[in-house]
Amino acid sequence: MGVDGHWNVRMETPLGTQVFSLTFSQSAGVWSGTMISDRTGTTDLTDLKVDGATVAFETKLSGPMGSLKLTMNGTVDGNAIAGVCKTSLGNANFTGVRA
Repeated sequence: MGVDGHWNVRMETPLGTQVFSLTFSQSAGVWSGTMISDRTGTTDLTDLKVDGATVAFETKLSGPMGSLKLTMNGTVDGNAIAGVCKTSLGNANFTGVRA
């Protein structure tokens, strides 16, 4: 199975568990995607790169304390995805399942 599709993701952070969904799709060889969270709304994924079972992207969240850039790298294994999210506040591991 590939990276494309919808993913339900959990990430443990110093601010508690963050729950969100990721969507990856490809059209004419170009990848695009979104992150959707009840807390931060919908954001587009930028600099999205897929190489086989690996995916890397960035997104920017806006909140009361300003914006926060997320740099995420993950690997898909069947219907599971796992990886690391890097931010200026530190790193956090994430895991998810295909929706």
